[in-house]
Amino acid sequence: LHKMLIGYAFGFVGLEDKMTDKYMISLAHPQLIANFGVVSSLLFSITYSTFGVYAGVLSSKLNRSAMLGLACICWSLTSIGSGLAPSFTVFCLLRVALGLFCSVGYPAGYGLIADYFPPSYRSTANALESSGSYVGAAVASLSILAIKQVGWRACYTAIGAAGVIWGALFLLLVREPKRGAFDPPCEQ
Repeated sequence: LHKMLIGYAFGFVGLEDKMTDKYMISLAHPQLIANFGVVSSLLFSITYSTFGVYAGVLSSKLNRSAMLGLACICWSLTSIGSGLAPSFTVFCLLRVALGLFCSVGYPAGYGLIADYFPPSYRSTANALESSGSYVGAAVASLSILAIKQVGWRACYTAIGAAGVIWGALFLLLVREPKRGAFDPPCEQ
């Protein structure tokens, strides 16, 4: 039960953190236009969708817990960097990096779920992880209040700092499960 609760909690909150950063750019749009003159969400989307395939291949071969924890730390550091970006060029490069690191989330996360949970619990675990993206969108929507008060840079920095802590906790608490532990025996 303990390992299942850890898996549920980290899948949900980690995905929520990742999705908040992704959605927050649309809410910070007016301030980004004022600061940089353009918005760079296309760079994130292209990188994310391209590297998701490679992240899937890597998560089939490497330690998914380590990949996910490190990716969370890295995408969170890119959020902090985005809040501190001195120019549009740097901001765009950080959006590309964000897409690269976020692309690890689903392949490694769903792979971990398959090996952490028996088939009877997988639907619930997958649903909980997926719902994290919608909570992320909701948190991003609420961030508009903070953006108006403290600006988009402070919001990116705060979300990034929370994600770094979350990624570090993930690395400390979530271990790589045995692959295929719940797979049925092969028929010979």
